[in-house]
Parts: sequence; structure tokens; C-alpha cells
Amino acid sequence: MSSSTESASASGNQSLARGLQMLRLLAENGPLTATELASRLGIHQSSASRSLAVLISTGYVRKGAQGRFECSFGVLGLADALAWQPFLAQLETAVRASIRNNDYPDITITFSMLWEHDVLHLLRSRWGRVHSLWNGGYPLNVSAPGLRLLLELPEESALAILDRSRDRLGWGGRPEVVPETAAGTLALARELLVDEVLLLDGWLRPQHATGAIMVRTPEPSPVALAIVDEAGHLGATAHTLLLHRVRRDLEAELN
Repeated sequence: MSSSTESASASGNQSLARGLQMLRLLAENGPLTATELASRLGIHQSSASRSLAVLISTGYVRKGAQGRFECSFGVLGLADALAWQPFLAQLETAVRASIRNNDYPDITITFSMLWEHDVLHLLRSRWGRVHSLWNGGYPLNVSAPGLRLLLELPEESALAILDRSRDRLGWGGRPEVVPETAAGTLALARELLVDEVLLLDGWLRPQHATGAIMVRTPEPSPVALAIVDEAGHLGATAHTLLLHRVRRDLEAELN
């Protein structure tokens, strides 16, 4: 390969990486100007503008209000492609099998994954219906599976993820129950971790309880299983036992 060809290849790889970084920034932070994107990436504004032009032409980014750029509907096509991902299909099959053996049909079963510095919601099941790639839509500080995943991380990394969630989604939960700070939330979560289960009882609403436990899967990224008991019918002991039982059934199917 000639030096000019190698240079062109390196430049193309750099442009691709820059475009993907921009898309990630817009997905995580909402609308940003070209100047803001360039500043965050440490590049010249002209380079940012060129990458934005490509993202716009391919349908992944659009220009919104006040000259700010935002993710466009093309991003949804990328998410839909994951529905064919073998692990998600295997996970859905395992959950459906568990639902048939479940004594509590009104609970919600969810799975979340810690991917790089994000908590991704992979699957949600309620009343026999399974939805893949759902968006939790509430702050991470009141998410039992999210916090259970963060407890597996070093303190500094977990705090950074919680702070980023606060910037994006706010700080949820009942003030009389939920700590006001990321450090306080993690400290309380560690205290509440019993028999591998993190149980958040009444954090969102009275009687509302969510328990989460780590589950072993073929994926390299950590995955947490959660069971939501919105009416508070289970109680702490039954909730914990059910999480262990569902995890055992699922791991037998997945592994």
C-alpha cells in the first residue's frame, strides 16, 4: 500500500470515528451547536461542520431550533437492527419460558446492561408481553437494575455515571427516602444490598418496590435482572426469593 493510500485510509478512519463521537454526544446530551460539538471533541469547527454534513445527509442528525443539531429518526433504524441480535432473541425466549412458570403474573421483569458508561434497558416483560430495547425514561438514581450494575464499578466511575444521568434526566424519587447526592445514593445502595439483591422499597412511590440482581449471560458486558412489584404485594423476602428463582431459570436457559 502506498503512503498516499495509507494516509487516505487513516483520514477516513479518523472522520468515521469523529462522526460516531458526535452522534454519541448528541444522543447523550441533546441538541448542541457545531461550536459546542467542536469544543467537546477538541477539533476545529470546520471539521465538525463537515462531519455534521455527512450525518445529516445519511439521516442520523438534523438541524433543530436555534441552530442546534440533534439526533434524527435514522437512529431508530440502528436500534431496530439490534432486535435481531442473537443475545436479545435468546434472552426473550428465556424470559417467555420463565413467565410461563411464574406464580406472579402482575409483576414486571426487566433486564439492563452496563455498556461502556451507559446503562441500557434491553428488555421489559409484563402480563406476558415482552418488549425489547425499551427506554426506562426515569433517572438512574431510582433504577434498581441501574444501581445494581453501578455497584460493580469503582466508586469514581459509578459516581460519574450517576452525575451524567442527573444532568440528562434530573434526580428522581421521594425526597424523604432518596439521598440528594450521588455519593449518598451509592452508599445507601451498598447498605441495602442483601443476599446479592438490591431492593429499593418505596423509592418512587409508597408500596412500589423494585429488586435487582446480577445475572450471568454469554455477553461480556454486565447484565442485571430486575423485578418490579408496583403494588407491593410480595414483601422483601418473597421478592428476594423470586429474583433468585427467576435468575436460576434464566441462567439455565441462557448458558
